[in-house]
Amino acid sequence: MIQSLDVGIASAWAKIENLVFEENLKVLQTLSAGSLKLMSKLIQLYAFDRLERDMGFLALEGIVNKKGSQKIRNLANDLCFELFSSGDIKLVLEAFDVPNLALGPIARDYVSELAYASKL
Repeated sequence: MIQSLDVGIASAWAKIENLVFEENLKVLQTLSAGSLKLMSKLIQLYAFDRLERDMGFLALEGIVNKKGSQKIRNLANDLCFELFSSGDIKLVLEAFDVPNLALGPIARDYVSELAYASKL
């Protein structure tokens, strides 16, 4: 009974995530080149996050092996670094109106560094 409930909930979440992804793809078609590039990165980062969250299941079912799992994590890390180093992360934080208090200590360091770099 509980296992059936877990499967039902997981299926519902998968459906919702699919709908969100499809809507994001529709929005991508309406964006300018600069916005398209940034939004594509954010959608990719979300996809990597979902894959990492489900990695235990994916590995258990033999869908992803250890090498594939490491590749996904590396791609996500590279994308995070790219967002930061390009300064795009500042645009994202401003667009979502994320207050500095909501950022962890490492993220606050990034915001401070971006503010300092923009003054140079």
